[in-house]
Amino acid sequence: MARFSYLQTKIASALLKGAKTMQDASKMTGEAIPSVERELKALVSLGLVEQKGDSFALKAEIAEEIRRRKDIEEQDSFKIRLMASIENQALSDKVVEKNLASFQEKLKNDQDFVIYNVEVGRPEKQKEGEYYSGFVEINFSARDFNSIIRFILMYAPTVIEVVKPAKAEFTAFDLQEGFMDLSQWVFKYNHFINSNMKRQEIENFNKTLFQQKKK
Repeated sequence: MARFSYLQTKIASALLKGAKTMQDASKMTGEAIPSVERELKALVSLGLVEQKGDSFALKAEIAEEIRRRKDIEEQDSFKIRLMASIENQALSDKVVEKNLASFQEKLKNDQDFVIYNVEVGRPEKQKEGEYYSGFVEINFSARDFNSIIRFILMYAPTVIEVVKPAKAEFTAFDLQEGFMDLSQWVFKYNHFINSNMKRQEIENFNKTLFQQKKK
């Protein structure tokens, strides 16, 4: 399901109660009519809202999905909501599908995360090489800062975004635990690289890595 903007979220919440006119949506959201009109048109063009005369309503499957997420949120005690995309590459599309399914299963069984939604991108053959690439986009909540660090280290997401809260506070202990995990994982990776790569290979790897970082 497409992700709503802040105002689109307010409009969708209003439309959950039934079809509304633009004026009704403006009153319920407390937003000016021109802004509501612009966002309603965007929602219609995205195929999330349908217009009948002067009224607008969420499509049935969209309303059902929003209610499902609200039900999850009511029982979710974790305060940090995230969006992440995990990419996988392999020589076979079947291997990519298997790996992505494994990521989903591990996350669903992990007590440090609550999964709200998963969207899977079908593996596609890449033009620049003889391999396939696919991804999963996950909307989830995390128990704490340390859990987020562990998620990044274990699943190596290509993108991660904080959905909410706008501000968060962490204790020194939370930061300490997260940084300790990060340090230990980096140490292990560094030890593996130094043990299995030649000096020139390591120099080329570091050069490529830091060049990409500057971009």
